[in-house]
Amino acid sequence: MTLTYRLVTGEDYDDFLLQWWKDWNFPAPPRDCLPRNGVVVMDGEGPLYAGFMYFTDSPIVWVEWVVSDRRAAPERKRGGLELLIDVFTQMAAGGGAKYMFTSTERAAFRNGLVRCGFLVGDTGIFQLVKTIR
Repeated sequence: MTLTYRLVTGEDYDDFLLQWWKDWNFPAPPRDCLPRNGVVVMDGEGPLYAGFMYFTDSPIVWVEWVVSDRRAAPERKRGGLELLIDVFTQMAAGGGAKYMFTSTERAAFRNGLVRCGFLVGDTGIFQLVKTIR
């Protein structure tokens, strides 16, 4: 099956993203902290992967909140992460970025990112978030 992609829409948050994060036991980020640079990868049956990319004031972009449909068959998802990272790479390069950063504790996701050209830095980390107001 052919994979395609599109930008995340406002409806996606409620339509499937909240459920996907819940399915993976990951706390959903507040809607207002997500950047406009969100991408959904899908096949003919529907969405499979989604993620977001933040541009910074340096030549690095931060890829975060990547999630997939845990209930989708592995055959449907094959190649989806690679397409998501390829799209982010093109967007980042087009925006002047030279580096991509992300982090994870999940081995399968880390291994997929390594296949996409990421190098492993720190290991055994915790991600912490502080709400300011």
